[in-house]
Amino acid sequence: MFVERVTAPNIDTPITVAMVKEHLRVDYADEDDYIRNITDAAIEAIEDETGRCLFTQSWREVHDAPKGTIEVAKPDAIALTAIEQWNTSSFTWTALDVADFYLENSELRPRGAAWPSGRVRFTYTSGFGADVDDVPYSLRQAVLLVVAEIYENRTGTVDSRVTNALFGVDYLISRYRRFF
Repeated sequence: MFVERVTAPNIDTPITVAMVKEHLRVDYADEDDYIRNITDAAIEAIEDETGRCLFTQSWREVHDAPKGTIEVAKPDAIALTAIEQWNTSSFTWTALDVADFYLENSELRPRGAAWPSGRVRFTYTSGFGADVDDVPYSLRQAVLLVVAEIYENRTGTVDSRVTNALFGVDYLISRYRRFF
């Protein structure tokens, strides 16, 4: 199985610099670029730790000779947008009808018929949604805690306060963690 992100979340993520600055109690613009960068890093960290997409993004997977039901790599799958079969004679991908497949609860399977033989590639959309309010509050708060920790401890020093903050993040994301 091969998995790749096709489209990242919009560069202007729904967790805005203004929201983060309010959380940090920062009222000047000198570090807006830095705050945007650490916000993006915090979102990536929470997504990596939970295995979920906080905001809507497209993903592509390739499977060799699939059978039965495939659990897609990213939960919270919203829609199947393309499915293709590898043509071994022309060495190209041939589009299949998306309507012949069923994606629900992050499980993909053919409707009625069996999977086509050989390699299959499919693209789907996953995430809680495009708006910040679509993301569960505890995950948004976890992002803000990670941002605050990076912002306040730029040198990476570890002390009990840092450990307590990271424990809070771990607690907030624990029920959203996906185990593989």
